[in-house]
Amino acid sequence: MRPDGADVLPKGSLLFVSFPISRDEVDPTPERGKGVGFRRSPTEHPHLVPCGNEPWDEVTPDVSCSADDKDPSLHTSIVCIFGCFEKVFGVKWSKVFSKKGVGSVADWGKKLAKASLADIMKAAFVHRILVPAFNVAYLPMVPAIVEALRRTETFALLEVSRPDITRFGAESFRAVKEAFDRFGDLSLSRLHQDHVPVIDEEGQLVDWSSLIDEALRLGYHSVMIDGSRLPLEENIRVTREVVSRAHPLGVCVEAELGAVLGHESGPLPPYEEIFASGKGFTNPEDAGRFVQETGVDWLSVAIGNIHGAISGVAKDQKKVEARLNIEHLKKIVERTGIPLVLHGGSGIRKEYVLEAIRHGITKINVGTEIRQAYEQALRTHGKIEEAQKAVTEKVEELIVTYYEIQGSARKLAEYV
Repeated sequence: MRPDGADVLPKGSLLFVSFPISRDEVDPTPERGKGVGFRRSPTEHPHLVPCGNEPWDEVTPDVSCSADDKDPSLHTSIVCIFGCFEKVFGVKWSKVFSKKGVGSVADWGKKLAKASLADIMKAAFVHRILVPAFNVAYLPMVPAIVEALRRTETFALLEVSRPDITRFGAESFRAVKEAFDRFGDLSLSRLHQDHVPVIDEEGQLVDWSSLIDEALRLGYHSVMIDGSRLPLEENIRVTREVVSRAHPLGVCVEAELGAVLGHESGPLPPYEEIFASGKGFTNPEDAGRFVQETGVDWLSVAIGNIHGAISGVAKDQKKVEARLNIEHLKKIVERTGIPLVLHGGSGIRKEYVLEAIRHGITKINVGTEIRQAYEQALRTHGKIEEAQKAVTEKVEELIVTYYEIQGSARKLAEYV
């Protein structure tokens, strides 16, 4: 008996079950889905179990079924025998079918899965392709986000920050990494440690060094050090130290320059006052120097964007509809020449977002919208499955109608 309640047959057994399921539950690229050929989690479909005692992420990763097949029961039958066909008959499933689309993962998926995150982000910057980063405020959001990426063939980052752990339900950096290892998909995503501050929103010193080291030990693909509340010289020193630890491990580093407001305790000044005054905006000359002296891979900038609230009543309220100073962004891009990041991506007017992408914003963090979708659905229905569904739908909506980047994974694969 597995922990999720599903019976496991003796190793070498052949499980063949036929029952109707919808076509969108069948993953035509099961290497990305960890080898069992379906998109839903085993807790949603406990009748879909691999043969033998292998964990889910170790069962025959090189088999697939064709999306061209018309009979859904055929899909189901194929799915059920994938896990043990090779072990029973000693023949790879990919040798059985020769029809195009059967027996192999799409070339673009294989290419992205093998590419380094650094190369993917550089390609995204050069070709102006957005890589959204979705915050995991609650652990069940991980498979929900990945499902939206699969449906839309979009490349994105999953990320987790300290507030996701301390104020919401992400539990720990380790717990999120374990969830990503189980449900993640390297042809569509990587895992990012978001926003490790040197000084937090309450003005307290943070043991940033141990948090960064933890993510590096766990195998995160990128980390962020936020020294934006430090003097420039000290921000440069701390960021350079993180880069020296991360780069030898092949891990990308993001840093921040300028003040992206919103997480601080107490009320913010009126947004129009912030925007008109340029309060906290990233200085382009400082940004150029910062990038040159630190070797940082990506830089989070302030150009009118603000964070969503993470405490009090405001955390459940709709964010202020922010604008972006595109002319200021152009100056920063000219002096840095690296992928730029927009924190506080929820709630920015669409026309500004699309213009910012065209001028060098490569990564946009999205937290508030998908967290609130999860929480509201959970309060309404009382079921995690409904909350996950709400997250998947919100992420898909953002990808398709707001950022207009559906199919970005295929495009990025052309350039890496």
